[in-house]
Amino acid sequence: MRYLLLPAVGAAVDVYLITRLGGTAVRLGLGWLVIGIVWLAVITKGFRRPAPEMRLGSEETSGPTEPEASGPLLPTG
Repeated sequence: MRYLLLPAVGAAVDVYLITRLGGTAVRLGLGWLVIGIVWLAVITKGFRRPAPEMRLGSEETSGPTEPEASGPLLPTG
């Protein structure tokens, strides 16, 4: 039940807040969303490869375990 109720409440709060934004803020947010989707398409080579994992905490300081996990998220090859 909580896996349905809490996300639904969160989505309702998001929709409420978005409706309170001005037009410029909505356009800027949509622009960033489009840039993010385009960038994800680039680094996943048209969504054919899995998206890179985000590692937080002590794992990040211990060094990468996979070659593609190191460095910035830039397209390769």
